[in-house]
Amino acid sequence: MHKGTGVVISSKAKIGDNCTILHQVTIGINEAKKNQNITIGNNCFLGTGAKIISCNVCDYCKIGANAVVIKDILNPSIVYCLNEVKQIEINSINN
Repeated sequence: MHKGTGVVISSKAKIGDNCTILHQVTIGINEAKKNQNITIGNNCFLGTGAKIISCNVCDYCKIGANAVVIKDILNPSIVYCLNEVKQIEINSINN
């Protein structure tokens, strides 16, 4: 949408199909953590300025603008602020 301006993606990241990544998003690692895997599932939306640091995000998640994700998101969810998670139903995504 915004030509990927300012997007930083770690070489250790795995990103699924049909993801939308807006500008100023960072998908990176925390050098101090043992787990340095980063996986973004299929059909995810990463809002402007979102930060995904050394964690996994399952399919159908929506990460809000400027949200910081530092813990795994295991269920389809909307994430905003610092790991504030609202779980959503898969059926509501398809409507």
